[in-house]
Amino acid sequence: MLSAASQRLLYKFPRFYSTYFLFFANMINLADSLELVVTKA
Repeated sequence: MLSAASQRLLYKFPRFYSTYFLFFANMINLADSLELVVTKA
């Protein structure tokens, strides 16, 4: 079980974490797209 302090942190910063998750996901998608372009060329 999470402690109360940990739960408060999780409730306070979900947007912060999701922003980073989306950023990394977009970087991975960009890398995949570049790879496709390179392999097609």
